[in-house]
Amino acid sequence: MLAVLGLALLAGCSRPAPPPFAEREVENALRVARVDFQAGRYDLAADQFERALWLARQLDDAAAIGQAGSERALSLLRADRPEEAFAAAEALADELALRPAPVPPLLPLVAGAAALAQGDLVTAEARLRPVTAAGDPAARGRAWYLLGLVADGRGDVPALQTAVAETAGADRLELEARLDLVQGRPAQALERLAEVRAARRDQADLDGLGEALALSGRAAAAMGAGPVAADFYLRAARNAAGRERTARATAWLDQAERLDGVALAAAIREVRARLEDG
Repeated sequence: MLAVLGLALLAGCSRPAPPPFAEREVENALRVARVDFQAGRYDLAADQFERALWLARQLDDAAAIGQAGSERALSLLRADRPEEAFAAAEALADELALRPAPVPPLLPLVAGAAALAQGDLVTAEARLRPVTAAGDPAARGRAWYLLGLVADGRGDVPALQTAVAETAGADRLELEARLDLVQGRPAQALERLAEVRAARRDQADLDGLGEALALSGRAAAAMGAGPVAADFYLRAARNAAGRERTARATAWLDQAERLDGVALAAAIREVRARLEDG
């Protein structure tokens, strides 16, 4: 009996001690925030990540601060609040630099994407370019994809070709479609984008799917196929409206209305009503 009891005690000693209460609070806040993020409730996720960030600062835990803060900035970006996302990412980078502490690879990606969303291509490139030399392959690939969007915004064919060469999978296909559009091949772009839409859907990348639908609208419009383009923009707006991306959904609805507002009037009104209801 004593031997069994001794083994039980030894087994108990081998288990890792549970994290302190404050650390568990941070972990719980992060878990709740990520559930909201995955469900597309980006505004709510940003609030939950802000709570996790506050708790991490109480612990003075640089790693937890970087994690919670960078995910909060990403949530703000996904919530179509790029100005706030950029400010949050920049402030967090400054905070971590003072410690000094490692900056999560996500942070400059969010800052670059937020600058891009505001049309500030110079700042976007400045934040993204250093990430292309990062040790994290996923971060490097994402940086090159975003730099491809910067190049597309400028109509810079050589830079876009470089970004295509540095990316893979659906990201590469999308950048190739953008290159087709810049070089005046909208029909070829639309063919590629069918593959992009399928890939984004298979990966459950709903944000990427919405972008691919809107880009398909751009390609169809360049071909002079107004009704087809309007339908793509409407589908993109539905995608965004389902995840509370109000600004993006509204912009795409405006495009659909401009291209074929009469035929799609009822469907456009339905999506606008959903946006107003929140």
